[in-house]
Amino acid sequence: MDFIGYAFFFKILLIIGIISIFSFRETDWNAYMGAVGGFLDGELDYGKLKSSNVSLNCPGGYVWVYGALYYITKASTSVSLARMIFSSVYLMTFGMVLSLYHQADFPWWVTIPLFVSPRILSTYFLNLLNDCWAMFFLYGAITLLSGRRYWKFGCLLYSMSVSVQVRLLLLGPGLLYVLLRSLSLFKVLNCLAVCVVWQLVVGYPFILDNWRSYLGKLFELRSVFIPERPEKYELFEKFIGASPYQMNVFLAIIVLSWVLLWRLRWSKRWCISLNNEKKEVEKDGESHEEDSYNSHMIVLTLFESNLAGVLWASMFQCDLYTSFFHMLPYTLYSTKSPNWLRYAVLGLIVPAFEYFPSSHNHSILLRTVNILLILGILLFGSDHHVGGTQAKGAANVRKDKYDPNKLPRLKLSEPSDHSR
Repeated sequence: MDFIGYAFFFKILLIIGIISIFSFRETDWNAYMGAVGGFLDGELDYGKLKSSNVSLNCPGGYVWVYGALYYITKASTSVSLARMIFSSVYLMTFGMVLSLYHQADFPWWVTIPLFVSPRILSTYFLNLLNDCWAMFFLYGAITLLSGRRYWKFGCLLYSMSVSVQVRLLLLGPGLLYVLLRSLSLFKVLNCLAVCVVWQLVVGYPFILDNWRSYLGKLFELRSVFIPERPEKYELFEKFIGASPYQMNVFLAIIVLSWVLLWRLRWSKRWCISLNNEKKEVEKDGESHEEDSYNSHMIVLTLFESNLAGVLWASMFQCDLYTSFFHMLPYTLYSTKSPNWLRYAVLGLIVPAFEYFPSSHNHSILLRTVNILLILGILLFGSDHHVGGTQAKGAANVRKDKYDPNKLPRLKLSEPSDHSR
């Protein structure tokens, strides 16, 4: 049995133990079902879909997912069945995450932080949050885009993830950059059309009834940065602030981070000499390495785009952690950052997110981690070998001659029939 096999066996035992020992927390589940209940009763005005303590601020995909769960769990009464479903979602998500690390040939110990997060386990097995489904669709999309090049299907899954959790739009700039550097403009437009059509499908009844209300919720900046939640969950809103001016500042910082990543990391990473590429592919045993290298570039670009956005989000909450937790080790060990910086980021993330109840000091700590991580990516981002631990693989990124005035398109394999 290899490491992934042992990892799954350990996770299954852990899930059984958690479900057996810890009781289910009804707060979020009841809030979700209360909001969905209005839709199931015939209410289509999105602004009126709310439970007793929280209004609906996610796109239409969220309603359809939890509406299906409502019927599957016998009007939300079969909590044990719901926990089994979320356990399956967690295992499939975790399997896709491990496959991305394995595809990049990271050493096994890089994945150790992925096993030790009580808050992630709580999100999946005790709270049953919608982020679980969003990340399931997201990692499915990344797996398809990086491994099999099923571009349209991958974009469909990404759009499904956004329809469950709008915050994942923050990964969009990275995805757009990957598409533009990998496909022709016509195929890029087709992929974007797939994303738009899915959003129209899941939102059709709400758009038809009151499109202003639906679009108002869909593009509400506050729902991206500071979702409306019960008072006991509003940990740092007073400290960080939620005024329009402050949210605009956060948005400007996010856009600036994307621009810096594009200029300093993404354009350099994707600027590969086509002649050198052809020569390497012709060598014996190099075609697999070339393919895994291209896959690594796709995954890393998507991860960096998401991290640059979500880490600046001003609300500090446990489900926010789910949006980037599994991406941290991959991104950190894809740089030439000194070990102390990697350990510092991972070490500070733990007290910042894992401890509860949180305080203002934790918020300051989180901002410090954000700065360290973004600076680590921008200053130590590597097109060389990632961590000095392996001789080959996707993480063994080559350093090619970089000419900022000449950015040739990366030549990837032709998409299969499934992507057409």
